[in-house]
Amino acid sequence: MEVVDPRHFRFHGRRTRLRKINGVRVDFDEVEHRLRDTVPSKDVACVLVDDPVRGENFTVLVVPDGPGGPDVVKAVRIALKSWNLVPYEVLVVPAIERSETGKLRR
Repeated sequence: MEVVDPRHFRFHGRRTRLRKINGVRVDFDEVEHRLRDTVPSKDVACVLVDDPVRGENFTVLVVPDGPGGPDVVKAVRIALKSWNLVPYEVLVVPAIERSETGKLRR
């Protein structure tokens, strides 16, 4: 939000990458950044999903940095567990489609 004058403001939008999962606020931009530093991969993305049991949750998409798909999934799960996060699922994908600005395409 930006204050224009005493009676007006400009709303820049809601930060949609911040969610509350199991009572804990999670910034998925930060999770992706930490995973990129921890897990050997070409690209990582967290996608928000609705879990029928737990409510809001997330799926991790990983583009492996070589042929080690199961090892990458294990590394992602270990990293997330150390941060007390449990994803709905971890998927190995050939590529993650992004816009020109680097945001995930839906």
